[in-house]
Amino acid sequence: MTPEIVSLKDRHLEDAAALVNARYAALRADVPSLPSRYEDSGAILPYLRDLAEKVPGVAAICGSKLTGFLLGFVIPSFRGKRSIFSPEWANGADLADSRRIYEEMYARLSSRWVDDGCFVHLISALANDRAGIDGWQWLGFGLIAADAVRGGFRAHERPRCPFLAEVLCAGLLFAGAPR
Repeated sequence: MTPEIVSLKDRHLEDAAALVNARYAALRADVPSLPSRYEDSGAILPYLRDLAEKVPGVAAICGSKLTGFLLGFVIPSFRGKRSIFSPEWANGADLADSRRIYEEMYARLSSRWVDDGCFVHLISALANDRAGIDGWQWLGFGLIAADAVRGGFRAHERPRCPFLAEVLCAGLLFAGAPR
């Protein structure tokens, strides 16, 4: 089902915060060293309310359910150009169909950003949304950053992933090698 893209309203914000929390919880299941506080909608909702009062945004609705939202704030100069930035808490889409949802929302909102003089669009996405990231790349977005997180085990302890253990051991071997 193709989502209906509508203007983001205050009535959508609690569901938007819940969507961010669910996506973050799914990521945290894979990366348990992430802090738990962002699984609580109370942590995200104030930021969404504040931003939504100041900038236009869109919501994707399927039936009566919010399946995505997108908004971003103006950065007066990113590499010398007026830009829009949507941090990972200011956008979200149902992971089951995130690529299509993001494409539909961006098609609707990007012209407003351009009309506002914002010609560079920056979107942060959670790493577990491979389909969404692919969608952004098909829309012409490139990657400029990647965040890496590692649990607090000591370098000589074996992590759960055997491949990672080999990489870490190799790294320890090369750490003392002459450069």
